[in-house]
Amino acid sequence: MNPGDTVVVRATGRRARIVEERGNGFYAIEYLPEPSEDPIDRDTVVSQEAGIYRAGDLEVVEQAD
Repeated sequence: MNPGDTVVVRATGRRARIVEERGNGFYAIEYLPEPSEDPIDRDTVVSQEAGIYRAGDLEVVEQAD
């Protein structure tokens, strides 16, 4: 996992982006807007929510090339 990766937070099932590696297996994330909630801004990476999670609480979303 690296900053910029898109992940799913296992506890909530929500998509998020890693913004910083905090060390000792912790990562700072920002939740991504849900496309179904705001179709106009579905590609916007702005969020009002953030958190710090252990690597085991996050699942990396595979990006299509």
